[in-house]
Parts: sequence; structure tokens; C-alpha cells
Amino acid sequence: MSGLSLLAFLAAAANGLVAGVSFEVAAVKLPARRRIGSVAYAQFARGADLGNGKVVYPALAIVTALLTFAATLVAYLHLAGSAITWRSASPRSAPFSTSRQPPRLPRSC
Repeated sequence: MSGLSLLAFLAAAANGLVAGVSFEVAAVKLPARRRIGSVAYAQFARGADLGNGKVVYPALAIVTALLTFAATLVAYLHLAGSAITWRSASPRSAPFSTSRQPPRLPRSC
């Protein structure tokens, strides 16, 4: 497995973990608030989010962002010499990849 493949895999896994955590909060924890009441849920949320959550959530977010950035940078540098570059990958991006002003089209009356 190349370095690019490994970074892409790790970045995808980390992003999947973030998505799973978000889904777990939305699908499991928030519906429990209705069953146990607002005060009990607030105590639970404070205990969870202000305990390990103060370390786990920011660390997960920072590691995920760094892995995603690293994978993007390595892919860009690795593929910069290939026939397909980031600017020419899509025909729709062609007008935005030029350094010249686009031609002026005549206005119809």
C-alpha cells in the first residue's frame, strides 16, 4: 500500500468515525432526552461532554482535519505531473482556471 493510499484510507476512516459519532448523538442520545427528561439529560450530557468529551471530540476533529489535509496535499503533489491536474479535471472548471480575462460577449438588443 502506497503512502497516498494509506493516508486516503486513514482520512476516510477518521471521517467515518466523526460521522458515526454525529449519527450516534442524533439517533440515540437526543431521542433519549424525551424519555428521561431535560434535567436528567442535561446531567448526562454534562457528564459525558465535559468529562472525556473535552479531550476526545477536539482530538478527533483535529486528527481528522490533519489527515484529510495531508491526504489532499500528498495527492495533489503526487498527481501534479500527470496528464490530469486539478484545474483540468472538470470541463466546468476550465473558465476558472485561466489567468486571462474571459472574452466579452456582445449583448443582444
